[in-house]
Amino acid sequence: MTLPPSTDLAHPDAKTIESFFDSISPRYDLLNSLMSFGLDAHWRDRMVRGALTGVERSILDLGVGTGKSLGAYLARMAANAASGAAKTAIAAVDAAVPG
Repeated sequence: MTLPPSTDLAHPDAKTIESFFDSISPRYDLLNSLMSFGLDAHWRDRMVRGALTGVERSILDLGVGTGKSLGAYLARMAANAASGAAKTAIAAVDAAVPG
């Protein structure tokens, strides 16, 4: 990402923030995995196991990013559904445009 010389990084505008996230999205998952030595998958699994009880009726994922956490939720919910859990409505939004 190339920023104009006048960009104030202490107080970036919405376009600068959007441009930043758009530029890192194609490499984010790889970098996250490398920098965490693969622990990101474990952390995601713990998050999902701690958050889902099996009785959820809806899930809202704001800032879905690359969708890795959402994918983990969906996999866990599929396992719950196989054991008779109620169906869950999911909404996921993100301002970044996939690369």
